[in-house]
Order: sequence, then structure tokens, then C-alpha cells
Amino acid sequence: MRALLLVICLLFVHALFAQQIVAEVGRNTCSFDYADSEGNALKDLYPQAHLSFALGYRGSLGERFHYTGQLLFNHYGSEAAVPELATRLVWDMEYLGLGLAMDGEFFRKKGIILLLRAAAEPQFMLKGTQTINEQLYDLKGVEQFDKPFLFLRGGAGMNYCADERTVITLRYMYGRGLPMGSSADGESLDLVTSTVSLGLLWNLGRCRYCRGMRLQ
Repeated sequence: MRALLLVICLLFVHALFAQQIVAEVGRNTCSFDYADSEGNALKDLYPQAHLSFALGYRGSLGERFHYTGQLLFNHYGSEAAVPELATRLVWDMEYLGLGLAMDGEFFRKKGIILLLRAAAEPQFMLKGTQTINEQLYDLKGVEQFDKPFLFLRGGAGMNYCADERTVITLRYMYGRGLPMGSSADGESLDLVTSTVSLGLLWNLGRCRYCRGMRLQ
């Protein structure tokens, strides 16, 4: 925990001197990929949509390649129906994490930039609940949810240079959260996510990147 807090502090300090500060808000759809100890999948699972937030910095690795480091907050959820037992299950979790993303641009025209992105994001649960027919249960200490997850995501996006200091971003990312560590009871749970986000990049000074893009 101390190491994570130190990394978070370093991210914020670095952001003060970064080329661009990043803020994003998104709609995050999550579904479960669950199997019991015998490999049987849980059926009748349905995704839920919640909000996600990101704050961080963006730096350059070359003319068309950039990296982004972010502090992340994600709200995940899913639900299931068990008709034969007349039971409805709802899961609701909030996760905090760090993200490192790599962008590669493949199209530029008058301030519009299209890019591909890959990201890795370790996250841990802040709080979580499971509701079974209106009865609420805490997920803290439940092995399948309480352990950290490593999210691997890929997708595409667009940057639009609104002016020489402001970039508007649009992203779509698809990913899978993999539990970090083996399960003692043989059960497995992956979190499958689909996220659409809208954001801003702010430049601390005049941005040669945006100025150049708007002239192309």
C-alpha cells in the first residue's frame, strides 16, 4: 500500500511538469467471465454500465508515439438471474488503480488525429457489494473480488486540437481484467470491459504539437 501511495504521489508531481495534463470521464460496461472449480460457467450473466474517471499526464516518445500515465477510478457491475431459484444477483464494485497507455498515430489532418492505443492497468477494490434478492453482502475478503486485477486493454481514439493549448479526446477501449494470483478454491473470475470516454488534454504552455497539427 505504501508503495502504491508513493507511485501515486510521483504521478501527480510528474504531472505538474508534463507536456500535457489528461482528464477523462467515460461510460464503462462490465461483464463477468466466471467459472467454478469444475470449469462450469455461470449462465444468465448480464453487464451493467457505470462511470469511470482518469487523471494523469501525457508525454512524447517521438513524432507519432506518446505515453500516458494515469490515476484511475472505475465503477464496475454485473447482474445474474437464476430462474429455477427465483433469485437475482447484483454485484457492484469500485476500483482504484494506475494506468500506462501507449498511443500510435496513423492519421493527421488539420487538427484531427486518429490513433491506436494499448494499456495496462493494475487495480484494487476500494469497496464492493453483492445483492441477493435485496439482501446486501460485503465483498471485502471474498477472494475472487478482493485480490488486485491487471486490466489489459486495446482500442482506438481521436484527438482534436481545439486550439494551441486544448485537445479534445474520444476513446473506445476493450479489455479484460485478470486476477493477480491463483485462486485457492479453483474458481476463476475475469472482468470483461468496454469503455467509451471523452476527455481533455491541457498544455501548460503553447503546444507545438497542436500548432503543427492544425496547420497540416
